[in-house]
Amino acid sequence: MIFIRSLLPGAALVLTASPLLAAEATSAPHKPADEIVVSATRTPTSINRVGNSISVITADDIASRQEVLVSDILRQVPGITLSRNGGVGGITSVRIRGAESEQTVTLIDGIEVNDLSTPGGGYNFAHLLTDDIERIEVLRGPQSTLYGSNAIGGVVNVITRTPQAPLEMFGVAEGGSFSTYRANAGIGTRQDSYYAMLSGSYYDTRGISSADKANGFSEKDGYNNASLWAKGGVTLSDAIEVGGTLRYSDGKNEFDSFDFVLGVKDGNEKGHTEELNGSTFLKAALLEGRFENLLRVNWAKTTRTNFTDNAASFKAKSDRLNFEYQGTFHLNENHLITAGAKAENNKIRTESFGAFASMVRGQADINSLYALYQGTLIEALTVTAGVRYDDHETFGGHTTLRFSGAYDIAQSGTIIRASWGEAFKAPTLFQLFSSFGNPALKPETAKGWDAGVEQRFLGGDAQVSATYFWRKTQNQIDFSFATFSYANISRTRARGLELTGEISLGPSVWLSANYTYTAARNLDTGAHLVRRARNSANATAEWQITERLKSVLGVEYTGKQDDNGGRRLDSFVVVDLRASYALTDTLELFGRVENLFDENYQQITGYGTPGRSAFGGVRAKF
Repeated sequence: MIFIRSLLPGAALVLTASPLLAAEATSAPHKPADEIVVSATRTPTSINRVGNSISVITADDIASRQEVLVSDILRQVPGITLSRNGGVGGITSVRIRGAESEQTVTLIDGIEVNDLSTPGGGYNFAHLLTDDIERIEVLRGPQSTLYGSNAIGGVVNVITRTPQAPLEMFGVAEGGSFSTYRANAGIGTRQDSYYAMLSGSYYDTRGISSADKANGFSEKDGYNNASLWAKGGVTLSDAIEVGGTLRYSDGKNEFDSFDFVLGVKDGNEKGHTEELNGSTFLKAALLEGRFENLLRVNWAKTTRTNFTDNAASFKAKSDRLNFEYQGTFHLNENHLITAGAKAENNKIRTESFGAFASMVRGQADINSLYALYQGTLIEALTVTAGVRYDDHETFGGHTTLRFSGAYDIAQSGTIIRASWGEAFKAPTLFQLFSSFGNPALKPETAKGWDAGVEQRFLGGDAQVSATYFWRKTQNQIDFSFATFSYANISRTRARGLELTGEISLGPSVWLSANYTYTAARNLDTGAHLVRRARNSANATAEWQITERLKSVLGVEYTGKQDDNGGRRLDSFVVVDLRASYALTDTLELFGRVENLFDENYQQITGYGTPGRSAFGGVRAKF
């Protein structure tokens, strides 16, 4: 393993720098060259005409890599780092390009699901399974112009599946190490005038000890999750469609205690998290389809309760309700304008029990207007220019701008991309008014840009890309142990380089790799921001051994990183091996070994991670 660890960063660089072993994850040879994405402009756009840095994960990617948690597939995306408090069910933070986890907007079917009752208002990815997901788009860089507050690091947009046939039935069942069981089943239909789908999932594991077993802890901390999801729509005429989506998740996890002197240790701690989010929409296409209108009502509610020795120690509730209109007017086939308005109401309530009993209640309204121009000025050059105005109930008005451009030179297989954007994040109600709050906090503001080039080779069977990014944030909010309250750090900066590569070696072998260098610092102190590895890399090899048998080898490298309290986390390499066998056109067996070489590592000081483990199951689709 020492040999592998020493070679992997260099190997990743070779893979991404070589035209024979290269490709951009967003537009891979095994995916359409003109793949359509929606997150970059909020309208369907060919990825070749997008100036922003964006990655796409498809349902086929998820099935091929057999990932159960969305966070585990996200950590393979360039620019993303992940940390989790122990095993499955532990608090899971996703950071984009060195930003804080709460500086990312997370959407599920267009519904923002960030938990307002957490200190920073971020989203805990612990309870989001990959079941029923059709695609995930990861949009990197400041994005407040289209997505409002919080979008400093970027956007994770999760899109669930929509039925395409008169009758669809699907199911997955698997089991394995740590007494883990998982099942997912659903049914859907699409007819001339309507579509509908219903799905349910269950996941249960005995788990591992949250406190690292290497430190002498062995008490298992289990987790289970039950989820329901429904989606449907009705076409009322050639121009009008109505519909909606609803998702419910119920997660229960055990976790260990934290002591400011001793650190993480065994303890009888439990958590219960319920997430309910949904939306209703009306689409109207006017002027022979040139003027597209969308009205949406979205709501997201998260309820959390923590227990110590079976007695409630903390309760929190987050409610988000918004009304949104978006209109897209096609001036002609090369130019369009997208504009919208949004009214949002946010509420939280938190309550702590015991010696430090306290209660926080609060709400805030945000009203927004935005507009984006998108145009192909010449055959190869597409540009965007956008502006947004947010009126926050407490902090007043804030304007953000965004520009991007993509130059697609089809003759040489070259795409040049560049973008510049602004973002802001208002202090959360918890940061303002809790017992650790600071009413004098200022909003965080950020400016950032990126520029890169993508080159296709071998008739499109191979690609390589390189992107440089830079972002500066003013008044970043963090917890100050000096004052034991939240405070503004004057300035932070993140900059770095993302390299990606991919190649199809004939019809049966596909190789890919990516490498990210991230330098994220507190400019006041010069210190590196914690839990941001400066070097990280991923490599994947897929081999279609026979018509029915497929294997996938995945390697993840995470370099050394700083943690709280002046601690340093060692680098680590995790190798996963997966295989699948199609019994029939509708039935598939699959299995995997995770952490093949039983690497012992930590993502957060004191918290353990799973060792070598094996899982297997069956997947069906009719």
